[in-house]
Amino acid sequence: MHAVLKHPIIRSIVWLAILAPFFFWSYGWANHYAANLPTVPSIQFSWESNIPFIPWMILPYWSIDLLYGLAFLTCKEKQSVDRYALRLLTSQIISVVCFIVFPLRCLWIKPEVTGTWGAWFAQLMAFDLPYNQAPSLHISLLVIIWSQFATRLRGWSWAVFSCWMVLIAISVLTTYQHHFLDIPTGVLVGLFALWCWPTTLAHHSPIFSNAKRTVVRNSWKLASGYFLGAILCLGSLLLLGWMEGFGILLLWISISLLMVSACYAMGRPDWYQKMDGCQSVAAYYLLLPYQLAAKFNAAFWTRKIEVAHEIVPNVYLGRWLSRKAWQNWRHQNSHAIRFDLCPELSDFPYSVEKRAGNFISIAFLDLLAPTTEQLALAVRTLDKLYAAPNSPKIYVCCALGFSRSALVLAAWLIYSGKASSVEEAITLIQQRRTCIVISPSGIVALTRFKESVKND
Repeated sequence: MHAVLKHPIIRSIVWLAILAPFFFWSYGWANHYAANLPTVPSIQFSWESNIPFIPWMILPYWSIDLLYGLAFLTCKEKQSVDRYALRLLTSQIISVVCFIVFPLRCLWIKPEVTGTWGAWFAQLMAFDLPYNQAPSLHISLLVIIWSQFATRLRGWSWAVFSCWMVLIAISVLTTYQHHFLDIPTGVLVGLFALWCWPTTLAHHSPIFSNAKRTVVRNSWKLASGYFLGAILCLGSLLLLGWMEGFGILLLWISISLLMVSACYAMGRPDWYQKMDGCQSVAAYYLLLPYQLAAKFNAAFWTRKIEVAHEIVPNVYLGRWLSRKAWQNWRHQNSHAIRFDLCPELSDFPYSVEKRAGNFISIAFLDLLAPTTEQLALAVRTLDKLYAAPNSPKIYVCCALGFSRSALVLAAWLIYSGKASSVEEAITLIQQRRTCIVISPSGIVALTRFKESVKND
């Protein structure tokens, strides 16, 4: 039986046999639960009255049910099947919990529809009640299905498919099934499900994996700070309300800060899901508010400082560069490779093929001294690059080019014998890039690393 389940088609059928009944049971139960409450609030913005009712949009609205199943055909191995199914299950569970904890009612009054479209609406009304609003499960599933087909479709077929998916997204409004608030909240849930179960093509582990944690001193302090920021944003949302839709920004910021807090609390820099210079699509959008603030902070502190400094021949220390800035620097320094240590900063995710061979990403959490194991991994990777025949220029960077990157370079100078002590390594770097900052905990980490190299 286990061998049979390894076949993607059989495994997909088994998952559908589990997911379909669970969907109808949990969704229907949440609907009837809200219907039996004495009062159910609603959130509709004044400008929504301008949204037209378009009967034929019931066609794209219903089509998501077909795409839900067809997406399993894009899975070519059992792991891909499992991750797609777990994404669907995750979004379903989160949405139903929200429907129960924060039930909302749809205020739209649908005009009478006859003919073919009327029959389709009648079928929908036989199952659906005007509850289960935010987050829109329809939109959450849309995000997941869209991502799933992205692994297989290319060119014109991808363009046509994407246009249809946009129609589905619009249809939740033009069929008067959802209010606007339900859409962005649904997108956030869908992205969160993608983040929980990243595609195997991105070489990321699920957040529930047993990957080694790297909790170090002060990580809980930083985690608490970001958590407090998230709570303040949520408190502001409760105080100010949704502000005709702008309140969703406060929710987005709070989710972003909660994710950063979790990365620190659990010691998991890999949760930023960065590879080859870019984060996964899900991580990029979920973390975007935090990332924009981090980029502004980096630009402010480095505005009067040279982009990079050559520490030893062909090894440079610098700040994080945007895609365009990196292409310009690389054009001036042919065959350069970026040795990226800041998982929190990313350009918009784009094709892996376009960036293959140009980036090496090793995730270090900001403001924390790395462990000896983390330093050893980074240093050995850097040394292998440096020792390779026809070694390229190596651009070692973190957000500012002040701390993490300087720490790794200092450790590498010790490892490679270019510096005999921690003090000599730091001094050598400071002579070239005077703005570096090595914290006392960073010096301790370097001392421990030097001892480990001596013992080897």
